[in-house]
Amino acid sequence: MKNEISANKNNAVDGSGAMRLGQCMRQLAGAIALIGAVWVTGCAPDSAQAAAVIDDEVDQRSADDFYDAYLDEDRAAIAAWRERDDDASVVEELAYRTERDQRIRHLILEMIQAPGAQPDNNTLTWLRLMQRMKGIDADNQRWIKRELEERDWFTISEYGAEADNDAFLIVQHATEDPEFMREIHTRFERLLPEGEIAPDNYALLTDRLAVMDGQPQPYGSQFECRNGVQSLQTPLVDPEPIVDERRAEVGLPTLAEYRALLPDCSSIPGNQG
Repeated sequence: MKNEISANKNNAVDGSGAMRLGQCMRQLAGAIALIGAVWVTGCAPDSAQAAAVIDDEVDQRSADDFYDAYLDEDRAAIAAWRERDDDASVVEELAYRTERDQRIRHLILEMIQAPGAQPDNNTLTWLRLMQRMKGIDADNQRWIKRELEERDWFTISEYGAEADNDAFLIVQHATEDPEFMREIHTRFERLLPEGEIAPDNYALLTDRLAVMDGQPQPYGSQFECRNGVQSLQTPLVDPEPIVDERRAEVGLPTLAEYRALLPDCSSIPGNQG
């Protein structure tokens, strides 16, 4: 969203008026709890294209069909990267790593929406998928921790808005290392007034850490599926009108607009609270 899933930032969405789909997609990507336990979180993965457009025709492919096609695509991307790894810039490597992060989450969203690919009858394939995603996330986390020893952040002024967002997505999925996430949040608090990070990403990381600590959310961006309904993972810290004002300050849509962007999870098996 702008990425709460990743999206084509040139596409517009009709909501609060000037809100772009790219912005909406960042919101949905960050709102997604790490999909290593998708049936616990019940939320959709970080993929803008899949969240923005849902095909009217039901996809009849099996989980293996989806996963095999994904593996072919991902392996081709890895091979292409290895051919040019030595002369790539750090921003190009960041983009490559974020593409892999998003590719597998896009796959998960597609599989959730396909009746023949859901995990109730495809447990082994889903276990393979989750294991692969966990490996991608762990490798990305190790890489970005090394890179952030050499720089404060992939700041907008030096590296561009896309690099800032790409780095955020990797950090947002580093839930195996909460202290690292807190360290980055501390940096965000300093960089936000300087305009060096996207304000909505600061909000999403704030909420992610609040949820991980079992605390109320200041911005209300973290949802999960309970009894077939998208619900806040922890309560709001303030009444919804106040939270909406806070969301507007960082460029997020209202909670009502945001809820309308979340994928329907009423048919997802295994989500009973």
